[in-house]
Amino acid sequence: MNVGIYWDSNIGAYRINFKYNVEFKDEFKKMIKEGGGAYGYDPVSKTWSFPENFLQQVIELAERYYPGATIIIEDRKEVEEKEAKSAPAPLDKLQVAAVNFVARLDLRSLEIAYKTRCKTLHPDAGGNGAEFSEFNSAYQELRKEVK
Repeated sequence: MNVGIYWDSNIGAYRINFKYNVEFKDEFKKMIKEGGGAYGYDPVSKTWSFPENFLQQVIELAERYYPGATIIIEDRKEVEEKEAKSAPAPLDKLQVAAVNFVARLDLRSLEIAYKTRCKTLHPDAGGNGAEFSEFNSAYQELRKEVK
C-alpha cells in the first residue's frame, strides 16, 4: 500500500492520497484546523489538500496510521524544478510583435501575405522545400482561426 504526498502548483498546496481510513481523515482534519490551516477535498482525484507548513506533521500522521506503507513524497522543490524544465521558453520581442500583428489580420490580408511570400519560399521559385512546408502548415493553421 502507498500513501502519496505531492505538491500541486495549481493550488499552491500539498495533496495527499491514501487508502480511506476514517480515523486518519478525522485526525488529519482536526490537526490542520487546530493549527490554523485550511484543508480541502477533491472528489475527482480523491485527494486532500493542505498547506505546506503541515507537511512534516502529515508525514508523521501517515506513518502512524499506515505502518509499513510506502510513503511517496514529491516536495515542492522537486515539482517546481520539473515544471521549470518543461516550461516553454518565453517569446522574444520579435515573436510577440509577430503574434500581435498576425492576430489583427483579416482573412483577405492573410491570404495576400501568404501568396506574396510564396513567390520566394516555394521550391519552384528557388526556395527551400522544408521551410516552405513549415510556412504552408503555419498558414493553414492560421487560416482556420482567422475569420
